[in-house]
Amino acid sequence: MKDGDVIEKNGDILYACALTEIIHNGSLMADDLEDKSLMRRGKPCTYIRYGEDYAVNTSTLMYIAPIIKLDTYIKDADKKQRFQDIYQEEMFNIHFG
Repeated sequence: MKDGDVIEKNGDILYACALTEIIHNGSLMADDLEDKSLMRRGKPCTYIRYGEDYAVNTSTLMYIAPIIKLDTYIKDADKKQRFQDIYQEEMFNIHFG
């Protein structure tokens, strides 16, 4: 088995992990701004480094990007709808409290 075979076989898992990481980083940016945190991972927070406007816009983009990419990755309408339902519910949950 070649490396490419492993990636192809586990493509769905790798893709889901990448999307999860994008969403997580977006939530950290928003949370740092809300809490007025100073450091994230040993460096000044995004809103300090680049400004609040960039941090807000980038964190929002990181919430939206997975939905946009979903259309190019999942072709089955039922699976796509299920993913969107789960995504909406979980985004509500992380912002509700």
